[in-house]
Amino acid sequence: TVPPGALSQNTEMFITDVSSNLIQANYGPSGQFNLPVIVTISYADADLRNVDLRKMTIAWYNEATGAWVEVGGVVDRVNQTISVAVMHFTQYTLSTK
Repeated sequence: TVPPGALSQNTEMFITDVSSNLIQANYGPSGQFNLPVIVTISYADADLRNVDLRKMTIAWYNEATGAWVEVGGVVDRVNQTISVAVMHFTQYTLSTK
């Protein structure tokens, strides 16, 4: 969800699936937002039988350090999604704490 005022001009945005065993996607374009935007990732098709949903989080990939950075998230068990407010687009994935 991108609120009014998050961007200074009209901007085409995109989401690209990343080929991997993880649930992750590239969100773009890169750059900072003026206001937080909400990234929501579905886990409906994932096999999470042995995962404690209370420990699920969203992480972004920091290309400078080569590490995933957890940013938290709110789990919606009804819709099987996790959402978090972010200030930039990059590669995001589901993770556990």
